[in-house]
Amino acid sequence: MAFEISIRSLRKGDIAQLEAMERRFFPTPYTAWTWMRERRNSLSRTFVAFPGGDAGMADLVGYINFWIVVDEAQLHRLAVDEGFRRRGVAMELIRHMLRYLAERAVATVQLEVRQRNIHAVRLYERMGFAMQGRRRGYYEETGEDALLLTGVVNDILNARNGESRR
Repeated sequence: MAFEISIRSLRKGDIAQLEAMERRFFPTPYTAWTWMRERRNSLSRTFVAFPGGDAGMADLVGYINFWIVVDEAQLHRLAVDEGFRRRGVAMELIRHMLRYLAERAVATVQLEVRQRNIHAVRLYERMGFAMQGRRRGYYEETGEDALLLTGVVNDILNARNGESRR
């Protein structure tokens, strides 16, 4: 990875930064209340990324949020601060999630991504996620379609450097 990050579980003190990032990057952002609810939800996991070896003294540069239901995970949120994009942060957050899921015998990850989010679609496909379908008009605020992608946890982890398709 070109840019070193530290990843750890979400803490209560991170919520203000998450909320600020949400407002910048999502048309329908999660609020502080939503993040508090996610912290209490036994199905939900959120990991946050910080620059270098700093696991919390600097501003966070990205985060990933997903739910685990039996042997399946649903990726809900993945965001990287604009100043840290294209440095491998998103890929490392996804790899961290996949290792976490593998340790818990979770078989697959499902996600929805905006059709126009080409960079995200390419990243997921490069890592080994495959398109399974489309939800037409899924995003109410724009009427945009959601692409449905699925990844097999161990297949992605076992692929060379987590990049099975280029």
